[in-house]
Amino acid sequence: MNNGFFNFFNQIFIKKQGDGPYIQFGKYSDRNKTVEQLQYWKNSFILFNEKKYFIALENFFKYVKDPEIENLSYELKDEKIHFKFFQGSKQVFGVADSKKIYAYSEIVKFDNLTDDFLKFVLESNHNLKFSKFSIDSKSNVLKLELNLITNFSNPITLYSALREIGIKADEYDDKLIFKFPGLESINIGHIKPLSDYDIKIKIQYLRNWVEESLKIIEKYDSVKFVGARSFIILALIYRIYFLLSPEGELLQEINRMHDIFYADNNKTDFERNVLIIRKLELLLTWSDERIQNSLYFVYSTFPVAPPVEPEVIIKFAQSEINKIHWYFDNEHKDIAIAIAEYIIGYASYNFGALPIISDIFAVFWEILHHKFFIDLKFSNIPYEKNNINYLLLNQIFNKINTLGQKNYPNLNFNIKHLNLANNNEFLMSYIYEFVNCDFSTEIEEQK
Repeated sequence: MNNGFFNFFNQIFIKKQGDGPYIQFGKYSDRNKTVEQLQYWKNSFILFNEKKYFIALENFFKYVKDPEIENLSYELKDEKIHFKFFQGSKQVFGVADSKKIYAYSEIVKFDNLTDDFLKFVLESNHNLKFSKFSIDSKSNVLKLELNLITNFSNPITLYSALREIGIKADEYDDKLIFKFPGLESINIGHIKPLSDYDIKIKIQYLRNWVEESLKIIEKYDSVKFVGARSFIILALIYRIYFLLSPEGELLQEINRMHDIFYADNNKTDFERNVLIIRKLELLLTWSDERIQNSLYFVYSTFPVAPPVEPEVIIKFAQSEINKIHWYFDNEHKDIAIAIAEYIIGYASYNFGALPIISDIFAVFWEILHHKFFIDLKFSNIPYEKNNINYLLLNQIFNKINTLGQKNYPNLNFNIKHLNLANNNEFLMSYIYEFVNCDFSTEIEEQK
């Protein structure tokens, strides 16, 4: 097996068999830093505290740059660092020296400034901590700008500030285009289209998954099984977000559905379900062209989900896993599986996981949605001819455990604990085995 399989959800980009384009899953995570990069991070702190700001900045950018995907570039010129990085559909440009740091991203181009547009931009500024929107009246461009004083910007502050401008630029690019007709996208030449074949498969599965989920939801009473319907909805949202990895309008719509469910308001779960189901029904009316506009390949530099340690994800899974039992024991296996997928999906959406956890999750997704991966022409799927391929699964986890034990010496995802009787039993036992994994960093004494 190609080593590229491992860390493929953390590395995000996978090459298909042959010379096809990259396939993107989920959103970028920067948890795959090398030992050398981590040393640059430490150096940037030491040098900053020694007031060697310029060298500290250089070490900072060496830390941020991902050598695998070249998401950031910089050059030293005239005692300044000129840098550029990608964040989804946007590019951020900047210059830094020992006195100040400036960065900007061009969000949209406009012909006219309406009162509603200006009001929205001003209100949006209140939600930003480091950056601010500004109007370039000469070029008719809305910019997001960042100005920092170097000696007040330690590496953590600088990282947070650049992350904000990148993520918000990517977010507002799509948000403004859809909210205010007449605006024009700008600086999107780095976006790479998917192949016609991959787009066809993704659109097909989007429609199939939504239709199938709505049919399952319809089977259950909207009041008595309100929680069950919620799990099916959330599992679907996370599946679309992670496996189809949409951008643009579709990503905005998926995020809105998610926000409806977790909004801090007085709505009941019944009401939330109704609102999201309606949005899913409307999603089925989208044309293929409209969906295709949200399916493309982008690079990113900063993670959307905040980084967490393994115990946070384990604790979350432990808090949810017991909800599976009742549904499985009462022959509602489709809901039990939805809860298992919801657990993996929620963690993937909300947490920046370490590569080893991403590897473990990857196998779960591949087996649960093996037809999707096979149709996208991935090889070495540990599920074939309607059965788990035990030998291949054993090879996969021998490698995962070996890699993981470099940092977590007691880690042992033991496939002997997995129930291979059928797919449903397997997936639930998979969650239990993950919860029981030992991510401690100290070697246990042999008794």
